Amino acid sequence: MDIRIERSCKRRKTITLQVKEGAVIARIPQRISDRYVYDLIEARRDWIQTQIQKQQSRPPLPMPKTHWLSGEAVPFLGEPYLLSCNYDAQALKAWYLEQAKIVLVERTDYFATEMRLRPKQVIVKNQKTRWGSCSADNVIRYNWKIIQAPLDLVDYLIVHELAHIQHKNHGPHFWSKVSQFIENPLQCRKALHHFGHNLAFDLG
Repeated sequence: MDIRIERSCKRRKTITLQVKEGAVIARIPQRISDRYVYDLIEARRDWIQTQIQKQQSRPPLPMPKTHWLSGEAVPFLGEPYLLSCNYDAQALKAWYLEQAKIVLVERTDYFATEMRLRPKQVIVKNQKTRWGSCSADNVIRYNWKIIQAPLDLVDYLIVHELAHIQHKNHGPHFWSKVSQFIENPLQCRKALHHFGHNLAFDLG
């Protein structure tokens, strides 16, 4: 059994055992002897073997997809879209980004006219945690991944960010503004949150 002992430079007061990739990692305070650790591991042998067996029985994680062939379907505005040529991950991301810029700028311009709220600038880029944002100086930023979502969720996001031009919070006046242009905005908000957890393609 592979055993690794890591002594903490900080004032650690407890001993922790971790089973990882078939090895036992013991994180211990400075004053604890190696013999004490080996005795502890021996006493916990049954638990350790159980953890190793559980980890070995887990199916391996699938390798991330790196290529898409012509005729394969990818999600676009909530519908399957058939690709007309072959793509690697970088090329597919570039295609999504290009399409997102076209759709999001066009839809933002439409709703900006309807709402009489004009952003200073619209930026579409890769974002790790946010679907969109509206800065203090009214620059709206969108995450390109939203282009995979159904159009009603895309429109909700756009109206949401445009409403922040007038209301820099999520108070009653903000939601009243959003509800003038989006039916059931709170339901859309929940659906968008759920969509984020089930995103088909992240691509970095």
